Amino acid sequence: MGIKYSDSEVNVFHPLCEKALTAALQKLNLQKKYRVIHHQYTGSLEMDFCIQNQATKKYLCVIEVKRTPADVHSSRYQFQALSYVQSNEGNNEKPFYILTNLEYAFAFRYDKNRPRVFQQMLKPGLTSICNFGSQSDQEIVDELTDYFANSINDFVRNNYDYLVTLDEFANHMEQIKNNSKLWKSHLAVLLYEYIRGAFTFINRNDLKDIRLFNGDVKRICDEAVRINFKDIFTYDPNEFESKVSISGSILSDLFDFGSQNINADSVAGVLHQIVSSGQEHNGEVPTDLELGILVAELAKSISGELSENEKLCDPAAGSGNLISSAIGVFNISSSQIVVNDINSKLLELLSLRLGLGFPKTICKTTSPTIECKNIADIDSSFLLMLRLLL
Repeated sequence: MGIKYSDSEVNVFHPLCEKALTAALQKLNLQKKYRVIHHQYTGSLEMDFCIQNQATKKYLCVIEVKRTPADVHSSRYQFQALSYVQSNEGNNEKPFYILTNLEYAFAFRYDKNRPRVFQQMLKPGLTSICNFGSQSDQEIVDELTDYFANSINDFVRNNYDYLVTLDEFANHMEQIKNNSKLWKSHLAVLLYEYIRGAFTFINRNDLKDIRLFNGDVKRICDEAVRINFKDIFTYDPNEFESKVSISGSILSDLFDFGSQNINADSVAGVLHQIVSSGQEHNGEVPTDLELGILVAELAKSISGELSENEKLCDPAAGSGNLISSAIGVFNISSSQIVVNDINSKLLELLSLRLGLGFPKTICKTTSPTIECKNIADIDSSFLLMLRLLL
């Protein structure tokens, strides 16, 4: 009964998706105006599905199908879906796209003035469509048909609202980037809410509502560091303000965004851009996520699997794109990760990403090793505990 995440994407997921898309057009009486196309090329890229206007041959929307909920949350796959619509420019009736594993889905609308994929995400954000474990194939198709029908109807009517842009968050942090105490204090408070939002998605309720602390930075840090993320929340009165006041709208945005995007790729990308502004010529450029996966796969093909006692290291980790890509490739635990970067502000981003790379298990006893050293000054003894350098 039902679908398993291990089932074939093309042989199991795609036929059910096609049935639901076709049924959705019929439900809306749009089957004469639009048609479902499977595996349509746009340039050298192959789209899983698209809805095409039969008269104009232009695309109403693109649908990218993956297998797991984690795939739907993946920045890599979200960008992959965006790239199809971007490649279709000039051939789009409307610039909408959907990323789904049939059980969950995000809808997006491409806009070149909103260049980051998270800025193109539409309300209500992540939609829960069905349950693979308790529903039959036909029940899944029926639920999926309803979801696609509602989405297509909105797309035809050009009815949409963007979820969140993080612009207010980015502007807020940009204004205080040169004041270290303000930066650390405000970042701790804001990332607390982001992490709390991410935890709600996996039904982890370890963190108290931030409103209980009345802006008391020490209490907020003490609450969060019980879990981990110590490079963000280890409180020192010489490095943190005692109390801060932050707009409720920014806190709400961060909480909501965390509940929709638990992997922290987008938040880290925004902060990395602020932290490293003007330092790009010194190499402070985040690794492309696709390139990171390719490098990790290449490293694995050479080194093989890592045993549970062996460690993987990125000695110039930046905000963590490369090491984050390696987590899934090597299937490693957080305690097997060693990272280093000379920029102390990037350590907070590493702590965030590596913690949320293991959202269900992160705690004080399952911690990655995060160092802040000039790579030229790293002692050889540091390297002896490592199996692989990325």
